[in-house]
Amino acid sequence: IEAVKEAQQLYSMCFHEIIRQVYVHCAERGQLMEKIWYRYLQLFEHILKLREAERARYQSRLEDQKAVYQQLYRDKDGQFNRVYLALAAEKEQETMTKDKMERAVLLLHSAHKRRIKREARLKRTLNRMRSEYFDLVNTIA
Repeated sequence: IEAVKEAQQLYSMCFHEIIRQVYVHCAERGQLMEKIWYRYLQLFEHILKLREAERARYQSRLEDQKAVYQQLYRDKDGQFNRVYLALAAEKEQETMTKDKMERAVLLLHSAHKRRIKREARLKRTLNRMRSEYFDLVNTIA
């Protein structure tokens, strides 16, 4: 836009000189050219203002879209973090549950071993008592 304004100033100087030269030969033609030139300049300025306003609107819309996209990114990033944390907590819970189950299995296994040893002791004691009973019965008889 700045380059267009500079070119417009250059053309304006050239047309002023042409208008001056025409005005010297014929005042009516010079006045007519001057009016046409000023109308052209008014139209040109109006078009530039419209263009700048349109550019400002697009710039504003661009900034709005950037803000929307940044918000969407933050929302998605936050959503990702929430899902990640939820999955991490779920995995931790599963790990804790797995550890508890392994400990429970170990406890049951050791309890089973103790039970088997106790039963074996009881069987030995029972067998010893039977043997003593039969010995006692044989001694009495």
